[in-house]
Amino acid sequence: MTSKLIAIEPMCNYMRVELNFGYVCNYNCPYCFDRKNFKDSKWLEWEYIQKFIEKIIEGKNDVMFALASGGEPTYYPHITKVLEFLSDYNVSIVSNGSRSIKWWEKHLSMLNDIAITYHCTEVDKDKFLSKIKWLTSKKHITIIIPLLKQVFWEQYEYAKILVKECDDIFISFKPLINEEKKEEFYYTEEQTEYSLNHQTMASNKCTESNSFFNINLKQIFDDGMIQQNIRPHTLIIKNQNNFKGWKCWSGKDSIRIDGNGNISRCAGSSIIANIYDKNYEIPTEPFICETEHCICIPQIRIRKEKYDRL
Repeated sequence: MTSKLIAIEPMCNYMRVELNFGYVCNYNCPYCFDRKNFKDSKWLEWEYIQKFIEKIIEGKNDVMFALASGGEPTYYPHITKVLEFLSDYNVSIVSNGSRSIKWWEKHLSMLNDIAITYHCTEVDKDKFLSKIKWLTSKKHITIIIPLLKQVFWEQYEYAKILVKECDDIFISFKPLINEEKKEEFYYTEEQTEYSLNHQTMASNKCTESNSFFNINLKQIFDDGMIQQNIRPHTLIIKNQNNFKGWKCWSGKDSIRIDGNGNISRCAGSSIIANIYDKNYEIPTEPFICETEHCICIPQIRIRKEKYDRL
């Protein structure tokens, strides 16, 4: 009899708060889910984001703030003010890395974890390498590489250059979720197999392989078997990221605001409220997952258990 997965637990415990400041971005990546929002998007008002943060942190100690891409968070006009306000908390950022070295030099000390996404259609390889070399000489950096089918193998070759040339660097290869069922985003069998067995790279000097961007999960099965250190990417590659009908602690262990100010438990769940609303409540209990696939890697890490409605 095949054992069945009945629960997922995170390898560390804290509340993750994802902040998207708007869908304003200086890139136009072909695989971006949020491109449709870019045209008319405006930055969210800092006053309302601040009130949201204050509501979240009231009475809580273990809170981690993730400044997420969707738009490019480093271009948010109040980004310095945000980082100063969150100085007592663990803060991570996902950026496209396009800001100048001068900008990074000013803000490096305010950030605990930094992930820079390498968007091969948008950047010059040599300039990107030069900037990452400088950054990794100052701080541990995670590089996220979305695996675009057309240049799949070239991306792995470029990653080898980054690992060789840069100091403290960890590379995570990100499988693309083919939401729109487009042929150009489907991987070949060879690519799928290769990506499953080659999910990460790291430099010899990498000192923080356990940073937020490399936190794994624990799987629990109905026969008592436990598998630890499973990467969420594995579930995506194998198309096993379906938790519809499961009890999920998103909302209690995580919450987010999107680029329009909508508050939700996770990227795939229903909208709870908007930061511009006068009164809203933050969830305090888990809920039953309502989406076909868990598309957000941090959300796959949130604790979950098989839930029988009957």
